[in-house]
Amino acid sequence: MHHKTKSIIGISVSVIVALLIFKFGVFVGYHKARHTLRWQSMYHQNFTNPHAIVGEIITVSTSTLVIVGVDSVEKLVVMTDATIKPDSLKPGSRVVVIGSPTEDGRVEAKIIRALKRTRR
Repeated sequence: MHHKTKSIIGISVSVIVALLIFKFGVFVGYHKARHTLRWQSMYHQNFTNPHAIVGEIITVSTSTLVIVGVDSVEKLVVMTDATIKPDSLKPGSRVVVIGSPTEDGRVEAKIIRALKRTRR
């Protein structure tokens, strides 16, 4: 082969490899953005609904919690066997509760998540 032919083949292969790398980056970026958009829509539905409570536990029993929310209102939370929760719920713990309202004004917890204390 002539030197020019080798150069043309080398350049062509380099361009094809560069285009494949670019195409792979576009593919990964597209799927990452798609996942992020779906996650954001689910986050909004789950964490900004009116049945989410953020606050501090005042009292704990086997099936209920009393939580004072950030609005300084006490709320009664009912826990069931299906409630996903940490093992150690105790008065003074800060939590996020996501659930459904009951007919008597309580919230039936689906998920309870403990929050870390922040230093002030």
